[in-house]
Amino acid sequence: MIKIKSIQYIAAILSIVIMASSCLATKKYTVPEVNQNVYLFRLDSLQLTQTVVSNIKWQDFYQDEYLKKYIETALANNFDNQVALKNINIFEAHLKRSKLGQLPELNIDLNVQRQGIAKNSQFGDFFSGSITTYRLNSALTWEADIWGKINSQKLASEAAFQRSLTAQKLLQTTIVSNVANTYFKLIEADKRKEILQQTYDNRKNTYEITLALKDAGLENAVSVGQSLAQLNQIEINLEQVKNEIFTLENALLLLLGTTMEKLERSSLDEQNLNDIFEQGISLETLRNRPDVLVAELDFRNAFEQVNIATASLYPTIRLTLNAGFESIEFSKFIDPGSLVNTLIGGVTAPVFNRKRLKTQKEISEIQRDQRYIQFKKQLFNAGIEVSNVFKNYQATQANFTSTIEQEQVLETAHIAALEMFKSGVGNYLNVLLIQERLLNNQLSKATLMSQQFQSQAALYRAIGGE
Repeated sequence: MIKIKSIQYIAAILSIVIMASSCLATKKYTVPEVNQNVYLFRLDSLQLTQTVVSNIKWQDFYQDEYLKKYIETALANNFDNQVALKNINIFEAHLKRSKLGQLPELNIDLNVQRQGIAKNSQFGDFFSGSITTYRLNSALTWEADIWGKINSQKLASEAAFQRSLTAQKLLQTTIVSNVANTYFKLIEADKRKEILQQTYDNRKNTYEITLALKDAGLENAVSVGQSLAQLNQIEINLEQVKNEIFTLENALLLLLGTTMEKLERSSLDEQNLNDIFEQGISLETLRNRPDVLVAELDFRNAFEQVNIATASLYPTIRLTLNAGFESIEFSKFIDPGSLVNTLIGGVTAPVFNRKRLKTQKEISEIQRDQRYIQFKKQLFNAGIEVSNVFKNYQATQANFTSTIEQEQVLETAHIAALEMFKSGVGNYLNVLLIQERLLNNQLSKATLMSQQFQSQAALYRAIGGE
């Protein structure tokens, strides 16, 4: 019988060997270093800052109460988000299993064997009939993680689990941004519908004035026809924007993952811009983006895969302890005299499959380098994306200011031209031209206003809001 102290001595010796040898095959992961000037080169100095603009929560970022309600609904019911949460459960199970990798494996086997003895067999002269054997065996197997392979497998599983968490966060950020973006497009369409309806009413009035002037002999049939055609065009535009509203509502419902008879919302004029664009962007902000973190965790997983492949080139040491009871009499089955045990120590070293293992290591190193390049690409893309959002917002804001100034001029000109037309001294073509310009200006103003809020939604996603 193997004594417990002997096992303890062997375990102590192996522990010393492990501590002395584990660093030979595997390397410790370090976070990649990046240069801020490289990845933020498209942002001017006024927008660069050492302050980390991150951890922006959508509850604080968006002020519209209807929008907040829809975001809450989407995060609870969105189909893609539900799938991502299930993926987290899968990787969490893998992680729990990998954490048990350094513990011994225990298997218990209980069986009863009945063997018939032939008269002419080897033992036929000693036994007759049959023999029943009762066995209870337990096998305790432990693999010494001398080269750090099992630990690297655990670290790789941790990286995969963290990636699943971060991927879900990335999806959540995207869902919030998409809901907000769709909502702003929807209230923009509402605003354009309101403008078109007001324009329709005004042009209907103009048409009636044209008819009256024709009856008075001050206008001709051409002016009446042009006025009517203009009125009909507004009717067409109204139907188009109504259809657009219907489509946008369906798109929002799909994001919400639910059905609603009516999508309540505020108006575009009630929205307020926050000061997010007045704050700076730092490299650390981009490093905290979920997609950048996902790329870095992919690199970390690939890094540990290299460690695993490297450790596989070295011998594997296993200890197996078999202990149990064996008896041909059931009454003496659980008895000290029926106790059997075996201790086996073994070393397995790759020989003929070494080329396969070396090739696997080379492939793992190439894949690790690929993941590092992809990480740098993702960080580079983050800087470009934030730069584009800032530039688009600035251009939209400047155009919006110009549009407001143009609207004031056109409204004044429209009132003057209409009064002259009513009195019979003005040209109807001037009224028509100014009305078209005013309508286009008002529609552009609504679009530019919406684009400013859409830029906020894009920046929220670009900096990895929560």
